[in-house]
Amino acid sequence: MKEYRKIYEELIVNKSKGIIFSYDSLRDQYEYQPYSHSTSSDGIQNLSELMCKNLPFYCYGESEIIEEYSRGRLEDLEKCSKYAYIQRLPKRSEKTDGLLSEVLLDLIIEIFEPLATKLALRTIFRQNDNNEIKGYDLTYISRSKDNSISLWLGQAKMGDRGYCLSGIHTDLLSKYDAGYFAKQLFFLCDKPYATTKDTKHLLRIIDDLNRSTIDSPAETREAALVKLFEKEHITIKVPCLLAYENGLLYSDPANLFLNLSTEIEKIRTYYSKKNYSSFVLKPHIIFMVFPLSDIDVIRSEKGFYHGLR
Repeated sequence: MKEYRKIYEELIVNKSKGIIFSYDSLRDQYEYQPYSHSTSSDGIQNLSELMCKNLPFYCYGESEIIEEYSRGRLEDLEKCSKYAYIQRLPKRSEKTDGLLSEVLLDLIIEIFEPLATKLALRTIFRQNDNNEIKGYDLTYISRSKDNSISLWLGQAKMGDRGYCLSGIHTDLLSKYDAGYFAKQLFFLCDKPYATTKDTKHLLRIIDDLNRSTIDSPAETREAALVKLFEKEHITIKVPCLLAYENGLLYSDPANLFLNLSTEIEKIRTYYSKKNYSSFVLKPHIIFMVFPLSDIDVIRSEKGFYHGLR
């Protein structure tokens, strides 16, 4: 999807420099870039605007974005974001709206994994309550330089620190065992959406398995899906975004890097004491720690939602 990446680089990546910080628990390493809102008074506002501009890329698939771009519809991203917000997203409760964290996670993954493509569009799939499909906040597939395939199944939280920590912990305990994993993937692959050869292949083989084992017990179907992933050498990656408010980190710019390092170590220690033995396929968990100086600014009508409502 070189054409899609070219568009994304032009409209989003070039505007996103300096606002991303990520931590990889597998390598026990983190990558740091100064936050825009740590050095300027309007930085958090700029982040809100960038997230809003990313909304069409969250709501639409790669081929749709290419079509929209060719027709000149992405020349005004604010207008395009409003259209996507109205047409693709069901009305959510403002107090429990997880859209912000999901859009931010999508932004981070698209920047750091340029070869990743969407496995499913949550915004066009509906459950009985007319909400987007529940389960994973992000589903992507990527092929690395060594030719290995990864399925990305992400979770995202935005709020206070305690909520984000416990919320991600709960998700990790409940959403990555064999039963939940199989149920979600069988649901997705019955509704094919694909733009790359790898994505089409994965959707097809999972749907074939779903159909061939439809009369089998749940445990048999789950085990068969796990074996299929092992046979295809597909790894599971679980990006977990913790976007929580911590203005104190930014009160001392001279020690920002040191304070962030300390914060990362605290979070690493918190999760290292947890037991996730129910995990299927031994996924790679990637914690993306994103402290925010002021969440209220992002959530306000002058922040992310400016011009949308």
